[in-house]
Amino acid sequence: MEMALCEGLRTVQSVVDSLREDDEDRVSTTKAGARRAQTDPHGQAAAKCPRLLSPLGDTVVMIEVRRDEDYELCGFVAEAGDHWLAMTVFGAELGHRDDYGGAVQLVLDEGLASLADHWMLSGPDVDGEQIVCIQHASRGSVTLALDYYSMPGVPSLTLSTDQLHSGLWTLIRSA
Repeated sequence: MEMALCEGLRTVQSVVDSLREDDEDRVSTTKAGARRAQTDPHGQAAAKCPRLLSPLGDTVVMIEVRRDEDYELCGFVAEAGDHWLAMTVFGAELGHRDDYGGAVQLVLDEGLASLADHWMLSGPDVDGEQIVCIQHASRGSVTLALDYYSMPGVPSLTLSTDQLHSGLWTLIRSA
C-alpha cells in the first residue's frame, strides 16, 4: 500500500511539474532550499516550492493552494513557527492560522477575492501610507495603481515578492 501511495504522489508531482514548466512566472529554488527536501501535507515536494527570504533572513517554503475544480492558483501557505501563514499569489499576508487546513481554507476563501480589494502601501518612495489597488498580480510580483481607483494616467508601481518581504515595503489589505 505504501508503494502505491508513493507512486501516486510521483504521478501527481509529475503533473504539477509539467504545469509549472508552462508557467512563465515560476520562481526558482535555491541550492540551500533544495537541500531541505521535504513534503507538505498534500505531497507537494518542498524542494519544488517557491521560497521567500523573510526579513529575519529565514527561508520560508511557500506551498501552493489551488482550487480543485479548475486548478487555479489562489495563493500560498507557509509554516511560520507554531502557526501557518495564508498568502496571496504575490506573497502578501492574508492572515495566520493555527493549522495547515485553516490556512488553506483562508487562501481558498479570500486569496483571489483580496485582489479586488484596496490595500495600504508604505515604503521608501511613499509619503506615509498610500491607498492602492492591484492592477496585476503574479507569483513573482504585483503591480499597484497608486490611487483609490485604477484609471488611465494614475501612476503605478511594480514590486517583486522579494521586495515585499525585504522589510522596506509594507502592503496591508484594507479592512
